[in-house]
Amino acid sequence: MSFTCPFCETTSHHPMDDRELYCNRCRLFLEEAPAIWVVWSFEHGAWWGPGRWGYVAELREAGRFTQREAEQIEREANVVAVNERALAWVEAQRHGSPVISARES
Repeated sequence: MSFTCPFCETTSHHPMDDRELYCNRCRLFLEEAPAIWVVWSFEHGAWWGPGRWGYVAELREAGRFTQREAEQIEREANVVAVNERALAWVEAQRHGSPVISARES
């Protein structure tokens, strides 16, 4: 496993860094950092890109948003059906892309 810091984009292959979400270069635990949010598109099967522009397959390339921005994207995109899901970057790093539940479809 590996861990890529969302701030400096340095990748560590040390198992403790991956488990603890720690960036040696930034010298911080992600849990202590300001919240970074990403948006998953069920419709496109990809992450929203930087600046709300396009879609990307890799989480490390995904656009990074504040919680407020991500939730606004989610609200505006999910008018008719659940197409997008906003989630904290830390959760996306741990669990990968979300799965739509039966109650949402």
